[in-house]
Order: sequence, then C-alpha cells, then structure tokens
Amino acid sequence: MLIRRVPVLKPRAWFKYTLALVALSFVFARARWNSFPSPAVTASRRAAIEPPCAECGDRSYSTATRGDLGRSNTYETCETCAACVFPGDAQDLALELATASGRATCATCTGCDLALERVNKHDEKIYSGNSGAFVARGRTGRGEVVAVKAHCGVRGGYRQVEKRDEVPFECVDDDEEYVCPMNYPSVGHGRCNRAHMRAVYAVVRDMGFEDLLPRTKSTMVKTFLPWDGSSTAGLKQFFPAIELTDWARGVSIGEAGRDGVVTMDLFKLIKAMNASDYAAMTLMDVALGARDRHPLNIFIATDGRLTLIDNEDVFSENLDAVQIPGTTHNWFSVAGYANKTCRGARATEPTTQCVRDLALVPRSIGVVLDYRCWVNGGEIGFDYPPKFKAFLKNVAEASAEATRAKYALAHPSHADFLKRRAHSLLTRGFELTLKHALATAVDEQYDITPPCCSTFACALPTSNDFIDGFARAGFTADDATVGVGGALSDVALAMVGENTVHAVERVERLVFARLRTALDSRAEPSA
Repeated sequence: MLIRRVPVLKPRAWFKYTLALVALSFVFARARWNSFPSPAVTASRRAAIEPPCAECGDRSYSTATRGDLGRSNTYETCETCAACVFPGDAQDLALELATASGRATCATCTGCDLALERVNKHDEKIYSGNSGAFVARGRTGRGEVVAVKAHCGVRGGYRQVEKRDEVPFECVDDDEEYVCPMNYPSVGHGRCNRAHMRAVYAVVRDMGFEDLLPRTKSTMVKTFLPWDGSSTAGLKQFFPAIELTDWARGVSIGEAGRDGVVTMDLFKLIKAMNASDYAAMTLMDVALGARDRHPLNIFIATDGRLTLIDNEDVFSENLDAVQIPGTTHNWFSVAGYANKTCRGARATEPTTQCVRDLALVPRSIGVVLDYRCWVNGGEIGFDYPPKFKAFLKNVAEASAEATRAKYALAHPSHADFLKRRAHSLLTRGFELTLKHALATAVDEQYDITPPCCSTFACALPTSNDFIDGFARAGFTADDATVGVGGALSDVALAMVGENTVHAVERVERLVFARLRTALDSRAEPSA
C-alpha cells in the first residue's frame, strides 16, 4: 500500500496562506455589509442628507467619541446588538447584557452615533403620539439625551405600537422630483418631513418664539434599534438623515394630570407656569394653524418655562389646541374626555357641523388651561409682542411666493395660509380672527363657555390630600386662581356662545367700534 506523503509547508508559505485567508475574510465581510439594505446605497438617499439646520442656530449635536472602549468598531461587524456603549460607560455593562442579549450577535457595540432605548409606558404617550412613526430616546457619546423620530427608513419592519403598521423602510420622497404633500407629518416621507420641520422652525424663529421649541436638527446616524424584546430588537440601522430633538425639560401637563384630578403637585406646576410663555404659545398656534396642541405636547419646567413638542401639524384651517376654547383638544381637556354627544348640525351655516355641548359635562383640570386665564381681561386683542407684530406685517405685505421662498415651505398652500392668517391678525385682532376661524371650521364645532380659572370655583375633582396639602402649603382661597386673573373684557364676553355667522358679527362690531374710537382720539387736535 502506497502512503501519500503530505507536504510540509515552510514558514514563508504558511504566512502567505494565512494572509490569503485574512483577505478572503475581509472580502466576505465587505460583501455582507454591502448586502445590508442601507438607505445610503442609492444616490437619491445620499442627496437626502441635509447639512446642519441653518435656521436652528449654533445647536449642533456631538456624535460618539470613538476610540478607547475596545479597539474594534463592532457596529460594522454586528448584525444585531443589545446596547451601544461609549467611552466612559460602565465597564460591567457588557457583562450584564451578555446574559440578556439572547439572539443578538453582540451584547455591546462601539462605533454607534446614538444609543437608543424605547420610551417608557408614560413617555410613550408623550413622544410616540398616534402617527405610527418611529420614536425613541437617544443618548449621544457626550451624554446628551434626544428624541429620535423617523417616518420611514427604518429597517426590519419596526412597529412603534402594536395597533399601527410597520414603519416603512422605503421613503416615497427619495426621488428629488417627488412633490411634497400638503399635510404633515406623513408616514412614508423622510426628506419632505425634515424640510417641513426646518421651515416651521424658521417661521417660529421670525415670530420671536423660538425659545418655546427644543433645538432640532437632521443628521446622519449609525445605531441599533432598542433592545426591547420585539422581533426587531437590536437590529442594525443606518439613517442618512434622521430628526433629533432635545429631550424636553420638565413634565408634560398631560402626564402630570393623567389621573384627571387636581393633586398638589399638579396645582403647583400649573400655578408656576409662565404666563408670557403661555400667551406666546397661543399666538404661535393660531398664527400657524396648529391642530395637535394637546396637554401631552406642553412641558413645564421647574422654573415655569414652557417647551412645546410635536409642532409639525400646522397650516390647517381646523385649529385644534387645548388652550383655545371651541376646539376639540380644549373640549376633551375641559370635559375630561367624557363621551361626546352631538347636539345637532346647523343647517343654516355655510357648512354643517356637529355641535358638541359642554353645558352638562363636569369640568376637569383642563378648564384652567384656557388662554383667557393667562392674559389680562381674557383678551389678547391687538396686544402683540413687537417681533411677532413685525413678522405679521412682513408676511401680510409680501407675496405668497416670496414667503414660500424665504422659509423654504414645502407646499404652496402653507405660504397662502400664513399670508391670510397674518393679514387677519393684523386687521381683525386675535379674538375676531379666532371666532371667524372657529365659525368656518369644517370639522366638529364646540360652543365657547366662560373661562373658570380657579380650582375651587370650578369645582374641579381633587385628590384626597389636596385640600389638606393646600392649607399646609400656606395657600389661601385667592391662591386657588391660576393665571393673571381679572374680569373679562367686553370682547372676551362676546366670544362666549355659539360659533355662528351672527356670533362673528357680534364680536366684529365691538372690535371695529374700538378701532374707530382709537382713530378718532388720535385725530383730535391737541389742546
């Protein structure tokens, strides 16, 4: 029997074979990465990467500091990861996650721009909303906490909530020729949504109310989905551009009052609310035509200052804001989300609306969120801050085309709306503009009831320890009133009631009579 002799390789030959195997492994890994369906693989996706938001000022976010926490950039080699880690993170984090990482290819990964986690149960009410968009809490390499939001471009079939569809991977507006739609935010859109947010920020900045909004930007991000036990847990993601927003300071009014009763903590929170911020929010929402200003989108910090989130849903004729009487969110807040009963449609109006009746509905804490509690006499009138008034004048006098170009508005109708609303606020004042908007709304209508700005006078539901805590804190009955207080003006009183054509005319007569009196007094010769 012949025995074939196995050749013995010399050391130099072994080195060549080893080098070849390493090169082959690199080629395989590279090919595997290239097969990853990243949004970056198409030229149109690359075109969607925006520079830092010029309108947002010098507010750029830092990305992860790479280097000394492991020598390999494991983002490139891991398909799934339980957690992104940065230099300075606790070194035992990997050991903790290794036992819980399950099917993840890596327990911890370096090389990420953000470490993501799902918002918790209560935060999810605040940040997730009802649009079905991807929303998470992110942490940067420098410890900054941001809200991360995307309406498309998420790999793997991620669902924000079970009742919603998967967040699509493909963005329908990748094509630069795609015409952006009129309504926002819109699931399936990336470039258009981000452009819309930049435009809204630019408009609010010129109004003089940019301090109400958290800083925001669009940037490229490499990360992994939150390790949340779902089928997409820890899945690798690459976003050529995604929206990052500062995590809001303080607590949302909706979260603080989620039990529907007045607690001592909730009372102190609302009592300390900055009245100027509240009036500014009201002006901003009416000027923008906001329709998503509910209590979960209003945050109050310990110093009373406000931060407003979810400001995309604007430029609508159907105004909807918790602080505006006669709107759906106000009705829900005042009535404590009671069952709605339709009193009947008005056939005499230009459009027939289902009118909701608040007369027999018990009041909840939302009643003191009425803007009339937070301005003198329950009326704003023509008392606008100088910068806001200058904004209205500029928009009213400019063409719609010039306004659209100035703010890079995503749709022509947005510029048309701003021009109409600015002209109305300048010539009619705030209350008459509001009454007209409510009377011509195409959605449901709600009668305007008198404001009630006291937790005692309004007979609001309170927690068991509120009365005792109220006295122990040194408050008196007068302190139960929130806002600026004071009797209602004649215009504020005229606003109460139905939102009909006749009601608009009633307010109009009062406003214009004032204007004529003011003009006559100016025309009188001085003695």
